Amino acid sequence: MGTFHSCWDVQPQEEFLDLLDEVISILKKHDIILNKMNEFHISQSQTVVLRHHWINLFVQSLRDRLSSMHRFLCIAEQLHVYTNSEKTRTFLGLEISVGKEQLLDVVAEVDQSLKEFNLQTFYQLVPAVITVGLIFYPGSFIPCESGLVCGGHGLEDRGLPEGAADRIGWI
Repeated sequence: MGTFHSCWDVQPQEEFLDLLDEVISILKKHDIILNKMNEFHISQSQTVVLRHHWINLFVQSLRDRLSSMHRFLCIAEQLHVYTNSEKTRTFLGLEISVGKEQLLDVVAEVDQSLKEFNLQTFYQLVPAVITVGLIFYPGSFIPCESGLVCGGHGLEDRGLPEGAADRIGWI
């Protein structure tokens, strides 16, 4: 058996890393710790377990489905707070705006391959997002009442002083 997770690596520009360091600094002033990711990616699936004898067949299914797709540009512009489906982790992500439809088309094709093997497809409500870090807040994680995605920045109602979200929302 092996695990599978479909994603694209993201090579951030220096400006992105500088802005992320500034966000970390601002959050730290409010006792919120953001553990910056060492590597950045855009997911197209959840992590699933593949039986050993499925691996080659699954890879071929993905190749067949994705071979006709062309390269496209993705731009991430809006900062959001998210919670995983198990409500055990809260993370900060940049939502994809440009290239979102093409990315969702890729996710749909990956989902079709997953369905062929009766595997769990990608989250229904997940926007296209680059995770930039895990958030740690004194006492526990920052819950999202709506489940997987917290609308907007959602930080004011999680203990930050009024206006703090505006200071980190300019990415």
